Amino acid sequence: TTNIDIKLQKAIMYIRAHLFCKISLPQLSKVASLSSSHLSHLFKEHFEVGPIAYHRRCRLQAAAEQLSKTSRSIQEIAYDFGFENALNFSRAFNEAFNTSPKFYRKT
Repeated sequence: TTNIDIKLQKAIMYIRAHLFCKISLPQLSKVASLSSSHLSHLFKEHFEVGPIAYHRRCRLQAAAEQLSKTSRSIQEIAYDFGFENALNFSRAFNEAFNTSPKFYRKT
């Protein structure tokens, strides 16, 4: 394992530990001890998206799990995962999964 792999892993662990929070690129760069541009490059190289988009993807995946395993309202789940309202959450969810949160829950 290289030093870069360890730093990238630190960023990933931080993202997964902070799914309920908004995070910034400078904040994440500090955690990983890398410049913002280097961290962005590594994420795009490994995940095809930047670190903030990766964080959003992780939040949406965790929200999808909540939709399928709980009966909590879509609005509650949206707020829990850092979305300002259910409409923004639904748009992001639909973009990520090509279906609405309501329909996803039914399947």
